[in-house]
Amino acid sequence: MAMNGGEGFAAQKVGSSCEQGCFMASYRFYWRGQDNRIAGAENHDCTDDLGALEQARSMARERAIEVWQATRYVALVKAGDEALTASDPSLL
Repeated sequence: MAMNGGEGFAAQKVGSSCEQGCFMASYRFYWRGQDNRIAGAENHDCTDDLGALEQARSMARERAIEVWQATRYVALVKAGDEALTASDPSLL
């Protein structure tokens, strides 16, 4: 799978949602069609992998979502997976 490194994959410092400012990384979310081929993609800025997984699970109601951060594969979230929250005890 080819990734376009020029599409905003660099981390950027933001201060609006963080008291002292924090770094956001750009993640690419690929959704798969019923034939398991990539059917589309979206970019979202997330604070970390956990935030990216939370975003992916919110998108994965009826389709699988593959998560990448630049050229690094993060995860595949299957269609219908329950929503993830940072306070989910199963993550500990």
